[in-house]
Amino acid sequence: MRFLIIFFCFIAFLTSSLCASDPKPKLAVFDVTDKSKKFGKERLVAAAEFIRGEIIASNQFIVIPKERQDKVFIKEQKKESYKECYDQKCQIPLGQALSADTIVVPTITLFDGIYTLRLELIDLAKEATVSGTTVDFADQKSFRDSARKAVAKLLGLELPEEVKAKEEEKPAKEDNRYQGENFDAGKFSEPIIEDWVFFFEDKALKYYYNQRTMTIENAGDRVNVWIRTIKGKKITEEKNMDLMSCRKRTYYEGTTENIPPESYVDYLHAKVCKQ
Repeated sequence: MRFLIIFFCFIAFLTSSLCASDPKPKLAVFDVTDKSKKFGKERLVAAAEFIRGEIIASNQFIVIPKERQDKVFIKEQKKESYKECYDQKCQIPLGQALSADTIVVPTITLFDGIYTLRLELIDLAKEATVSGTTVDFADQKSFRDSARKAVAKLLGLELPEEVKAKEEEKPAKEDNRYQGENFDAGKFSEPIIEDWVFFFEDKALKYYYNQRTMTIENAGDRVNVWIRTIKGKKITEEKNMDLMSCRKRTYYEGTTENIPPESYVDYLHAKVCKQ
């Protein structure tokens, strides 16, 4: 009998100790804000659910179900003070209404033809972002792997083996410089962003020309065009150039000279003059 009493006391002590330990924080995953305006509504809902599933699989949080989250949001939307929620000033109160400790806010942006998924981890007690990460992706088909990578980076986890394998399979980026007889002026193409057309890339920079402000005079005898260079996501230079003629492969920058065959100017000349 004495042994049984001691045993049950030990079990009670162990149970109380476990209950006293810090529980997992409660987390809510907000809908994806699509600043690119390229994703459909159903795809955005699926994207948020995919991110929620990846966070659930990490076993680091008690993740609030979407059904409960939607009920609270609908209730909040009925209030006269409610406005569309795109910044922390309204996201934090919505998270607090869910009795969450933390919220994850996903955002998709598009710049220079490249999508970026940003995840922000906001601590509701501190009312501030405590962690965040970004992952670039090429198109909507690439979103799945990018979301998995972003969640892993945000939570400090190892990349899933499937994503690791795909990363290792990526071929080395080709050297896009002029290839002699294999020259192809049309090989460089990206979505046109605010009239800027991509026409060349080397190991350091990407080159664009402005199609709206370009002027062609005297049936192609003189072409004036603005060009822009970008390194990463930063504009490094914008300058105006005169291509002396579309009839000759020469250009003018103070003096007339032959176009170097391995330069961005050769691609610009071919692109603008459609050769």
